[in-house]
Amino acid sequence: MNRRKYWLILLGICMCMSATACGRNKEDIYDKYQGVTEGEGGMNASIAGNKPSVEREMNYDTVGGGVSVFTVTDSEEDGNNWYPNVDVFLMEHGFLDSEPFYEYTDINGHQLVRLYYNPDTREGCGVRYYSYPTQTFPEADGIFGFVFTDVEFADWTGYNVADYMALTSVYGGDGSQSVNEYDETVEYDEYDRVTLFESKGIVPELVELGVEEAETILHIEYDYYEDGGLKSREYSHSAHIFPTSMSSLKTQFDEQERVVYEQGYITHGSLDYFYIYEGNSSVPKYCLTLDFMNESWMPVLVEYNVEEVETGETKNAIHFD
Repeated sequence: MNRRKYWLILLGICMCMSATACGRNKEDIYDKYQGVTEGEGGMNASIAGNKPSVEREMNYDTVGGGVSVFTVTDSEEDGNNWYPNVDVFLMEHGFLDSEPFYEYTDINGHQLVRLYYNPDTREGCGVRYYSYPTQTFPEADGIFGFVFTDVEFADWTGYNVADYMALTSVYGGDGSQSVNEYDETVEYDEYDRVTLFESKGIVPELVELGVEEAETILHIEYDYYEDGGLKSREYSHSAHIFPTSMSSLKTQFDEQERVVYEQGYITHGSLDYFYIYEGNSSVPKYCLTLDFMNESWMPVLVEYNVEEVETGETKNAIHFD
C-alpha cells in the first residue's frame, strides 16, 4: 500500500469517528474517552470490563453504565445518545466548567435534577437522577441526561396554594355522582389540618364486570412544615371515574409555600415540572418540564413573562389541556 493511499484511508476513518463521537454510538464515544477518569454517574472508561455492548438496548438496567441522553435539536439525528459519565457529557456540550443554573433536591433529601443553561444562547443540558426498582435490580440508582437548543416563552397564569387543599379531583368535582354508596373519610392532625382525604364508592361499570367492592375515588395526603406551611401533597384518583392523565400527582412546596416540583402520571410515562424562582419572588421565572417516555427524559424549558402576571387567578401549577 503506497503512502498516499494509506493517508486517504486514515483520513476516512477519522472523518467517520468525528461524525459519531458526540454520543451517537456507544463504542465510538467510549473509545474517544479511553483513559478518562471516573466521573459522576458513570464508569472508569479505562476499564475494558465495563465497556457497554453495542447490541445492548438502553433501558433501566444500564444502571452504573454511563449516562443515557435524549437530545433535542433541529437535526434529524435527535434521539438517544450515550456517554461514559457526567463529566464527559458536560464536556461535549460546553458546560464542564460551568456552575449549575439550577438544582433540585426533594423534600426527602434526594437530588432529582441538575440543569445547565446559557440564557444568551438559550441552549442547555442537564441530568435527571433516578432511584427505583428495575427489571434486574430490586433498587437501583442511575442518571439520564437531556439536551435542548431553545426555550419556549409563556405567560404565567398563576396558582393559589388553597387550590391544593381542595378535596376534589384535578379536573374538578369529587366523583360522587358517578358511584353508588359514596363514602368519604377525612383525618386531621393536632392543629386541625387535613392530613388525609379518601373517598370510595361502587362503580356501576365495574359491577357489570363482576367487581362489587368499593373503588377508591380520591386519595389525598398532606404533609406540613413545622411552621405550618404546606410541604407536600400526594394525590391519586380512580381512572374509572376521571381521565387517566394525572391519575397520580405529587406536589412539593418550599418553605415559602411556593410550588417547586410536581410529577404526574400520563399514559406513556410521567411528567416532571421543576419551577425555578429568582430570589424571593412568588412567581417562577422558568419551568423545566421533563417528559419521561421510552426510557428518555425529553426536556422543555419555559421562560415566563412575569411582568404580565395578573393577580387573583387560582389554578394548579400544572395546566391541563
